Amino acid sequence: MRLKTIIITLVLSNFIFTLPNIFAAEYSSNEISQQLIDAAQNGDHPAVKALLTNDANPNMQDSCGKTPLHYAANYGIINIASTLLEHEADLTIKDGDENTPLHLATIYGHHEIAALLLEHGADPNEKNIYGKTASYFIEKHASESIQKKLKEIMSTYVKPARITKDKNYKYAR
Repeated sequence: MRLKTIIITLVLSNFIFTLPNIFAAEYSSNEISQQLIDAAQNGDHPAVKALLTNDANPNMQDSCGKTPLHYAANYGIINIASTLLEHEADLTIKDGDENTPLHLATIYGHHEIAALLLEHGADPNEKNIYGKTASYFIEKHASESIQKKLKEIMSTYVKPARITKDKNYKYAR
């Protein structure tokens, strides 16, 4: 009986000593990912690359719902956007206003980033909280030549929405 108690005590004490390490690793990972958001927001490409190499999460969202890719698109930092996409940044994550990175690139006129995002499969027909799409912002803010270029990219890389009928024979996307 005494041996059983000793074994249980050793197992429990080992578990208790590893708990702080588990929490420290989680905190460290979140801290690194927050640093990635800050680096993207500040345009610090070398820091972005270093943090991604150290397993920072490229899809971590801040309190506004923005990811590092949102900030790269918002501020027009194409080398950071490209690096984030190489590390599997998610194009579909929406911020607090339900804007994707493509929305932000088109709202602020960063058409090179918009082209990059479209080439990687961003959906120009995704609506934000106000019902606006990236296509809407392209038509509203871009020159004719940019509109033409982005429409060519969309025709090459973007799959058209599939229109189907629901059980009540109404059209749905």
